[in-house]
Amino acid sequence: MKKLGVVLLVAALTLTLVLGQAVSVSAANKANSGNFVTGGGSVKEGKKAAWTFAGNVGYAEDGSVVGQFQINDHFGKETWHCHGDFSFFAFDGDPIVGPTGPSASHNRATFVGTFTSNRGNTETLVVTIVDVDEPGRNNDIILVEYLAGNTWFAGEPIDTGNFQIHGGESPGDPNNNVVN
Repeated sequence: MKKLGVVLLVAALTLTLVLGQAVSVSAANKANSGNFVTGGGSVKEGKKAAWTFAGNVGYAEDGSVVGQFQINDHFGKETWHCHGDFSFFAFDGDPIVGPTGPSASHNRATFVGTFTSNRGNTETLVVTIVDVDEPGRNNDIILVEYLAGNTWFAGEPIDTGNFQIHGGESPGDPNNNVVN
């Protein structure tokens, strides 16, 4: 398994972030409307894409969480979508300082959303994206967990694509501290 130590660290930080002190996004916060995560990529098994991911999630001007995200299980032939039904979004981790890519206050974004599959199933999922380096392929990491804490997709570097964190500040965090 690729970078097992990073996977375990990301999983532990995700659970701490989601189950720990959550950042309130109910207050209007125009200053954070430019803070979001975008991108996508795939994780392969052999030469075939086993999983693909894509979307954009961030803060609206009123501090609410907006966006969409899709997860495709190519071997299981199941597609999961979340269109605006997000209950949590926050940034943490280390700052990103160019020159290889845009700067951001944190390198990790975590969001919780209600995802519906093409088979009609519904799951609340916790998605953590780590913007490790440019280019994103073989560097950026994605971890998908059920809200109850079981790992659905282990955090692995993506084989293709790129995730990008823009801004990286969470509402309610005026000092731009790590949220945990």
